[in-house]
Amino acid sequence: SALASEEYKRALAAYNQTKADIAAAEELKISLDKEIFAKEAEIEKTQSLLTTYNEQLAYYSVAVVEKQTEIDDRWRVFLDRVRINYEDSFTSYLEIVLSSDSFSDLLYRVDIIASLLEYDKHVLAALDTAKKDLTAMQTEYQRLQFKAQETLNTLMEQLPVLEDKRAESARLLAELDEKVLQAMRN
Repeated sequence: SALASEEYKRALAAYNQTKADIAAAEELKISLDKEIFAKEAEIEKTQSLLTTYNEQLAYYSVAVVEKQTEIDDRWRVFLDRVRINYEDSFTSYLEIVLSSDSFSDLLYRVDIIASLLEYDKHVLAALDTAKKDLTAMQTEYQRLQFKAQETLNTLMEQLPVLEDKRAESARLLAELDEKVLQAMRN
């Protein structure tokens, strides 16, 4: 009968629509799961970067203290030497020169003074290098702190996005289950 035929057409259209709805929902779910996977990979990369920065920061915080101690120790040793060797240095040098027994003795003594001065020049140069190293370390430490903070901020922005996508995926899955159940009932 025409009524039965009309009923059949309506049922077929509803069935096809449900099939199309399920296919569309499945496609959306697949696409969203890909986004979730990509976001998880991105977050993992950010976390790994943050770990690296934190490890480097830990290294530099120790290295800076060690370098500062090295500088302080070298400076103390240098000051002690200066106090011992050059107390009223001009008078000391004059005494060395005047108390020389001969010209060759004088040259020998002047040589000693020159080598002492040369040694101290090296000590001061080493101190200067150590101070430059310290400044470079402190600058790198600050740069790493900034990078770590930036990375942490990125991570904090990424996490809610992932949670939203996961919630959306769960909602889609529930919707899909509902559509499949409806199709089975029909």
